[in-house]
Amino acid sequence: MSYMLNYLLQETAELKQQNNWLKSQLQEQNAAVELLRQERDRLHQDCLKHQTQVDDLTNRLLQTQEALQQCQEQLALEQKEKHLLQAAEAELSAVLDNCPIVIYVKDLEGRLTRVNREFEQLLNLKREEILGQSSYELFPPEMADTHAKNDQMIATSKKAVVAEEEALQGDQVHTYLSVKFPIFDPDGNVRSVGGISTDISDRKRIEQALKYSEERYRTLITATAHIIWDTSAEGEVVKPQPGWSAFTGQTFEELAGWGWLNAVHPEDQPETARNWSAAVANKTIYQVEHRVRRYDGEYRHMSVWGVPIVQEGQIQEWIGIHTDISDGKQANEALQRSEAQLREKAEQLEQTLIELQRTQTQLVQNEKMSSLGQLVAGVAHEINNPVNFIYGNLSHAHDYIQDLLDLIELYRQHYPNPAAEVQRRIDTIEVDFLTQDLPKLLNSMKVGADRIQKIVASLRNFSRMDEAEVKAVDIHEGIDSTLMILQNRIKERPDHTGIEIVKDYSRLPLVECYAGQLNQVFMNILSNAIDALDETYQGQTRSLPEGSTASPIAAQITIQTRLTDDNQRVQICIIDNASGMNEEVQRRIFEPFYTTKPVGKGTGMGLSISYQVVVEKHGGNLHCLSTPGEGTTFVIEIPVK
Repeated sequence: MSYMLNYLLQETAELKQQNNWLKSQLQEQNAAVELLRQERDRLHQDCLKHQTQVDDLTNRLLQTQEALQQCQEQLALEQKEKHLLQAAEAELSAVLDNCPIVIYVKDLEGRLTRVNREFEQLLNLKREEILGQSSYELFPPEMADTHAKNDQMIATSKKAVVAEEEALQGDQVHTYLSVKFPIFDPDGNVRSVGGISTDISDRKRIEQALKYSEERYRTLITATAHIIWDTSAEGEVVKPQPGWSAFTGQTFEELAGWGWLNAVHPEDQPETARNWSAAVANKTIYQVEHRVRRYDGEYRHMSVWGVPIVQEGQIQEWIGIHTDISDGKQANEALQRSEAQLREKAEQLEQTLIELQRTQTQLVQNEKMSSLGQLVAGVAHEINNPVNFIYGNLSHAHDYIQDLLDLIELYRQHYPNPAAEVQRRIDTIEVDFLTQDLPKLLNSMKVGADRIQKIVASLRNFSRMDEAEVKAVDIHEGIDSTLMILQNRIKERPDHTGIEIVKDYSRLPLVECYAGQLNQVFMNILSNAIDALDETYQGQTRSLPEGSTASPIAAQITIQTRLTDDNQRVQICIIDNASGMNEEVQRRIFEPFYTTKPVGKGTGMGLSISYQVVVEKHGGNLHCLSTPGEGTTFVIEIPVK
């Protein structure tokens, strides 16, 4: 009905628009006809000279007249449609006024724009007294608030709403089930709200009385955990079951047939149906455990027994009992949960023990590294003092010796023929060779002093591993210091090829980190890479037989550094071209005490501690990528801050 009303209102609006348009067209056509007539009179005076133009204008006039006639016919059709619309409106009004439910339409301000006769009878007012009024002018404020809230919900959501609303009829408050819906204009906007309300006061009173009655029976029946029931031979309920109804809240109509199965938990229904079918087919006792939904929605565990009443070999009916065993089930589940908690605690204790072992090992390792760091720092300091003394005096010694050499050269120019004893001494000490080689010797000493200074600087930088504070450091400096300390293992030896170090450094900012601990990570990973390369290239050298065209064997470690795309993390990749690792080793590589090295050569804690330093201490990430035969890549990522 609301749909018909909406449709007719929309059609009326469209017909009015079309009627206005046709009137304007008719006026325009009349003006055009008048202009054509004037033009025809003017052309008639010159018809002898412009006969062709007159004929053309005449044809256009005829066409205009035909269009005018069509417009008049269209106007007549619209008038007819208007009459039909008025008739439809009258029919709709008759239908609405004779409908035994309350029907009304409101504008978006909540004022009534249309009501039926039932609405008038509800308020005992005439229609003229109702139209234009809002709920606040017709009903008490609390009722009007509910009406206005529902109207606003419809206007906002553009969806129908079903709600229970109260209205004052005489001295009594009646409850109405209202279906409210939006009415749209041609553009799809909500222009009004329609409503259909049915008086459900009697039904509500019956429901409340029934609920009160059911509550009384539930109170009596639920005092026992047993439910007595009986069904037909097929398991259908054919008569009331007070005990079951009191427990589940199902009415007899809901129980009729196989309705009792609806109260069984959905997960238990298939097993219940199978057991029942088997008992019916074999005429044996029906026994099962399942969960039954109580009237308050809670599922209770039930132990079910059903006995068939058999006469002349046929089951006549079934009599059974449901016993509530939920408490026992809950106690059993509590016991199982307790056992699970004990198992979980045992696992936690075991994990705690592993953590303690790892922590103990790490503490020992940290203590060792701290002591080593102090020792290295002390040695570096002690070496640094004499080296600085030597390095500082080398430049003066070079200047002094150069002055003496210049003096000797000047003496030889002015005294080319020295005494015989002087000449013998000159020949003995080979002055020419000495003057050429002595500067070279000083330069060599300077290079050695530079080398010692770099080694000392690397030792001092690496010895920062016992520092506990976070500092902004140059990552490349830490890597280079570690490589300097490992130089003895990197350079070529007689028993195997040297290791080529390829540095692919990007421009990095200073990184806030535990510098000493991060240096230890570099040391652990680079040491493992060197061990893997030693094992892979053992006994091989870079030198090739004379005339050989084969490529030399090159053990190689590539170190790449870069910023991640978000500029928030630094990534360090340490790549070797050793024999790689299989999947099993990769899975366990960061486990404490796991090592693939021979006994006495490794503790299995280096990579585990490295993982803790990177991930737990710095909030970063450390992972390994390896393919057997193709080498291994360790990727370290740590935040810049």
